[in-house]
Amino acid sequence: MVCLILGLAFALCQSSSAQEPDNSTKVQEKAASSKKKKMVVLGRFEDQRINESSGVTVARPDDSGNASNAIWTFNDSGGSPVLFQVSTKGQTQATLEVLDAKNRDWEAMCGFSMNDQPFLAVGNVGDNQFKQKKYQLYVVAEPLFKPEFSSKGKLKEQQLKASSATIEFKYEDGSHNCEAMSYNADDDTFWFIEKVYIDDKRKTQPGIYTLANPLTAEAKAKQTKPKNIARRVADFPIRNVTGMAFSPNNKRLIVRNYFGAWLFEKGEGKTWLQTVTETKPTVLSVPLQSQGEAICFAADSEAAILTSELKGAIIWKVALDQNARKDKK
Repeated sequence: MVCLILGLAFALCQSSSAQEPDNSTKVQEKAASSKKKKMVVLGRFEDQRINESSGVTVARPDDSGNASNAIWTFNDSGGSPVLFQVSTKGQTQATLEVLDAKNRDWEAMCGFSMNDQPFLAVGNVGDNQFKQKKYQLYVVAEPLFKPEFSSKGKLKEQQLKASSATIEFKYEDGSHNCEAMSYNADDDTFWFIEKVYIDDKRKTQPGIYTLANPLTAEAKAKQTKPKNIARRVADFPIRNVTGMAFSPNNKRLIVRNYFGAWLFEKGEGKTWLQTVTETKPTVLSVPLQSQGEAICFAADSEAAILTSELKGAIIWKVALDQNARKDKK
């Protein structure tokens, strides 16, 4: 039954072009209202350059530790190596050109702390044709800046550039297509969930892969050069995964595909691998999005933020205290 529902969702979502505007606001707002405001429209992307929001992460807090009301996102494959910082109302506050990077098929991003500093990682990890032997993560220091306004009070876009460190890696068992990546702060590893289409005739389940971060101070202190191998650590029971995120407090993990989202909560004394393989996730009610791929947590870890690959796409906020049912595994 789960596969049938997800398959239908995939067919519906694939029928829409990423270049079409998202005109579903009124319908979705009505649906959100009927769910007692568990789903809220924060805004929509006003910037026409953002036409395929494929990954998203919440921006860092300010100097005073106040949570940011902004997100980072980027366009899908073939676009410029540029990140957009957008207010949750949909206004572009800044662009960040990632130097020494190529957007072959950017599919995922995350924010994380390393050596007590905030960073952004972008995954050049899409591979629909399974042609790539190596994949890249581009890591940049997350800039801290204050929004600037014109004399008339209009938000001014800042244009930034940042050098990147490239983590080139390969999977231990060959080429894989991936659209979901995040960072597990417990052990400084990047996590990937392989995207296996519902109609894929391969009998294998999608894999969960982990890659040790070679840029940490501890890793650099080692004498041996890291091999940067992403290793398969478990199967994942859901196909068509398009996004994932660990929460800022690293106590929650959310995973989505085109039609649903699942929330894992780490138990006391459990590792994340134990949590994902031994516990049942909570099934979340999320808005129906055409080409919905990106997901992240809000800064307080109490809500999820979702976007989709459309011009003028809606920026959704979904509360996680939904008393939702537990999925069957």
